[in-house]
Amino acid sequence: MTTAHPARGIRSASALDHLQTAFTLLVTGPRPLAVDTRPLEGLPNRRVPLDELGVILLARTTPLQTRDRIWRHLLARVRTGRPEWVVGAAGLALPGLRAIAGRVALDFRGDTADLDSEILTGFLHALRAADPDRPALAQRLLWSAYRAGIKARHSAEGLLPCPPPPGSQAPPRPWGHPDLVLTDAVARGVLTLLEARIIGCTRLENTSLAEAAEGLNMSYEGVRKVRQRAEPRLVRAILRGDFSDTAGSPQATGA
Repeated sequence: MTTAHPARGIRSASALDHLQTAFTLLVTGPRPLAVDTRPLEGLPNRRVPLDELGVILLARTTPLQTRDRIWRHLLARVRTGRPEWVVGAAGLALPGLRAIAGRVALDFRGDTADLDSEILTGFLHALRAADPDRPALAQRLLWSAYRAGIKARHSAEGLLPCPPPPGSQAPPRPWGHPDLVLTDAVARGVLTLLEARIIGCTRLENTSLAEAAEGLNMSYEGVRKVRQRAEPRLVRAILRGDFSDTAGSPQATGA
């Protein structure tokens, strides 16, 4: 079935819809898929069903370190090869994936189900390749999903995306790897995904404002104003110490 949405163009049932259905089946019934959180510091001393675990992950009071413990545990389960854990982990990320899908598909005139499929594929690739020892795991996974969605939209519209940021650079001091700062800023509501994308393209990559405007299907002035409004907000958040421990600073742990 295909429907129209004023912000998301044409929309048929997508991979994210199917994921929602599969996740719901996993967490209902007498034996829902659950995680034994007793070995995980800061979590209930029992088996916690995944839907309840999702509430914990979304709570603003849950420290970043606790979220990372959960995601490390999930990564270990995913890598056992059991498909229910892949579905379970992706299902827990659905609120973030839905938000990304909405942003990527804004004013898109094609079938947004195609974009949703690429967003989920990007997330699953990142899920299997993620380094569990790096901080802010969820943000990193969602950032990969966002990049995959943007790449798919650019491909559908015949546009060239901004190149992916280099992954081999050493993290600068004192604020940590700039990619991580941007993903953390999005996760904490300091920046929108679009603002982070523009700052990432034009400040961290060899992309001019004009090139970014073309790649994002925006006007030059529109891109310039988005960056002009977003950067002071990001700087204020950094100076307040709002971000996770990306460079070993104890005041930036988010606890």
